[in-house]
Amino acid sequence: MSGMLPLSEIHRVALTVDAARRSSVADEVLAAWGFGPGAARHVRSSASHVFAVFRGQATAACGYLRFVPAAHRDRARVEAVAALMHRLHGSGLPVAGPCGPRPATWSRPSPRR
Repeated sequence: MSGMLPLSEIHRVALTVDAARRSSVADEVLAAWGFGPGAARHVRSSASHVFAVFRGQATAACGYLRFVPAAHRDRARVEAVAALMHRLHGSGLPVAGPCGPRPATWSRPSPRR
């Protein structure tokens, strides 16, 4: 299982995105990191769903939420990509690093829908 998400999955999440680019699915996933509803704004969906994350009334994103349903990518692969992003970010390359101090915090099971 790799590459782009099935169109049915992209469509499933797209149906939850409102005019302000907020999504109840992203809210549920982002809640694992202590964010309240409406903090995520949809950016794109292709190989994964990507949302910019905002704190409070901030106009600049403080980070990005990237998620893939477990049915489309196994956790080991997600964690391997997170580890690579961590190494690239740590070496000074301009890539978003994963949140949290250690790999155990980089991926979490998302709510089922």
